[in-house]
Amino acid sequence: MDSEKKGAASRRVVYLREEGTLRFEVQVCRFDPHARHRHFHPERALAFIREGTSRTVLGTTEHLLGPGMLVHFPPGTPHSCDPQDPSSWRYDMLFLQGPEEPLPFGGPGAVLLPPEERKPLGRLFRELASLRLSPTDREHRFYELLERAAALLGEGIPLEPPLRDPRMLPVEALLRERFREGVSLEELADRAGLSRFHLVRAFRRHAGMPPHAFQTALRINAAKDLLRQGMGVQRVAQEMGFFDQSHFAAAFRERCGVRPRDYARGEQVFPIPEGPKGAS
Repeated sequence: MDSEKKGAASRRVVYLREEGTLRFEVQVCRFDPHARHRHFHPERALAFIREGTSRTVLGTTEHLLGPGMLVHFPPGTPHSCDPQDPSSWRYDMLFLQGPEEPLPFGGPGAVLLPPEERKPLGRLFRELASLRLSPTDREHRFYELLERAAALLGEGIPLEPPLRDPRMLPVEALLRERFREGVSLEELADRAGLSRFHLVRAFRRHAGMPPHAFQTALRINAAKDLLRQGMGVQRVAQEMGFFDQSHFAAAFRERCGVRPRDYARGEQVFPIPEGPKGAS
């Protein structure tokens, strides 16, 4: 029983959001099941893998990520992660919502850090997540991490982004315009001049996920903005077109790893509820 409690306690996310001039989110994750769902972030994201291995799908290409790797996901890059052993999967995430000046990053990429770089970079990730840093110290750590990460990724390998299909651009535009209300497959297929079956296949190649998953990702990303602005969870669920609050909360946690109300608080250390055995 004690070992079960200890295992459950280790399933956690340390989460902090900085809303000042830096505008970033940082997560220190262990046993984080949400990333198995294909999703994308409106922000630029950096991931530092501390322990474990994961099959990561970017577009239509699978990559194997392991300890000591630094990964860059540009804004809007669809991806998913499937840890080979979820109990030993540990990583840090930094979501960059600012600053406004250009950031020295290119497309999706990954690099296996040399041993002498792993500890300093890992320390910077953890220090950003610390509640004990002053705003000035946090700013210094933030820019030091960006400088190090950009230089290291410049020596890495590019990861293949999804294939862009010009026929799908009007379909994507329609989904972005009306994601709150939802758009039927028939209307999307008519916009592309394809059958519904061929539309789903073509859109998956274009965006890395089918239209319905793309629409849900748009809803969740917009919901994060509303929660940060202080809107209540129930109203956010209604605004984003979810059937009810429970469906919204489940979809949000599956893709963000936290409950909506916890996300809205900004600074949290909390357990990830353990799902039924055998659940993926």
